[in-house]
Amino acid sequence: MGNLITNEKNGEYLQLSNGGTSVLISVLLLSGSDVAETEWEQNFVAWLAEHDHSLLGPGMCGFDLNDIAWNNKDFQKQKIFVLKTIHRAMKKHRWTALGYEPPYVGESLIKLRDMVDHYQQSHVGKDREWELQFKADPPRKCPKHAVFEHASGCYICLDN
Repeated sequence: MGNLITNEKNGEYLQLSNGGTSVLISVLLLSGSDVAETEWEQNFVAWLAEHDHSLLGPGMCGFDLNDIAWNNKDFQKQKIFVLKTIHRAMKKHRWTALGYEPPYVGESLIKLRDMVDHYQQSHVGKDREWELQFKADPPRKCPKHAVFEHASGCYICLDN
């Protein structure tokens, strides 16, 4: 069983094994947690962290880009942040925190970058709110990995 990350508006998808999904989200958390400044950016990273098979179950961690809580007013800034997060992950930002070298995640990051790049403001429709199971104020970070946590703790700690 695996997961799909999709851009249904353009008919694009990224199919991943459960392990591939875990690695992809882990490297995005390492990258995004370090640069998230605004509430929206922090919530985006926390939302990614909630796509954890220990919370949702194997094969249940996929999402569509339209599930992101984009808003029309700040769409371009939000998209730039998501792309910046992906680009930093592509440059192996803090991968040493994983304790292993992920061999295949580069291909997934390229595909995800292209999908986000193709996602347009016209796809947003009505502004969305974050559907977070756990929202801390201020957001909590794992003391070991310095990534935003979800309701059960650190995504990376739980994945090891």
